Amino acid sequence: MSNTKSPAYGYLRVCSDAADHEAIALEQNMKRFAAVRGLQLTAIYHEFDSGSIDAFNELVEVIRCTGTRDVFVPSLDHLAENGPLQRALLDRLEFGLSATVHALDELPHHQDDTATGSSGDPQVAAISSAGRG
Repeated sequence: MSNTKSPAYGYLRVCSDAADHEAIALEQNMKRFAAVRGLQLTAIYHEFDSGSIDAFNELVEVIRCTGTRDVFVPSLDHLAENGPLQRALLDRLEFGLSATVHALDELPHHQDDTATGSSGDPQVAAISSAGRG
């Protein structure tokens, strides 16, 4: 049995006025949630220009070439804040590429994602809090 984790990718829209530590925290959260799900976040694609989808298109091409099917985003708003565009980009990933998009703000345990279990392991905290209502 192999301990190799399946690859996954991240996508993050970075606002021009965002502090570096905010982007780093979002990246760390995506990596943590991928690991909890047995996935290795191989790369995170960053969109820096407002209205651009260049990094998104790069992500699509990598998914198409590698067959990887898991994408993490902090929230669906990182795809686009405009509802119809967000839906179109999400559909491109989910239906066009059969990818699963994991939006951290919709996953169990996101509300206190910096918490850890008594062992200090974020995986333990995520599993133990998943049953909370």
